[in-house]
Amino acid sequence: MLKELSGVGYTFWRAAFFSLVKAPAIALFIGFVFLSFNNSIADTFLTSARELTGNVPSDKVQICVFKRNKQEQSPYVQKEPCVNTLADAKDWTQSFDRTIRRIYWTIALLGFFTWVFFDGMAAQLMLKIGDMWERRKK
Repeated sequence: MLKELSGVGYTFWRAAFFSLVKAPAIALFIGFVFLSFNNSIADTFLTSARELTGNVPSDKVQICVFKRNKQEQSPYVQKEPCVNTLADAKDWTQSFDRTIRRIYWTIALLGFFTWVFFDGMAAQLMLKIGDMWERRKK
């Protein structure tokens, strides 16, 4: 019984480690590799920083907002370009941090399902079925 419980604890540890550490790290690495093929990552970060903070007060950031039209437009009408507006830097950082956390938890959840279906639970289930089959033969 104790041996089975230690196996369950180890299985939970593997699931948590893969979901919370390995899967997000792999996703970040793949994203980094794909971003580095197109252009310089440092240049992209620098351009984004200049767009957000160029010619604005220190407590604001410049964001691009689209006007909301109440009328339905046909798909052939070209949309108006975005309007540069100033937003509070604290609100923007909180919103961006929330987005990053949401992406992390989504990747962690996908990592957990990947682990369950392709590694952890499938392997454990096959071991249990194999043990039951061996006991049945005896």
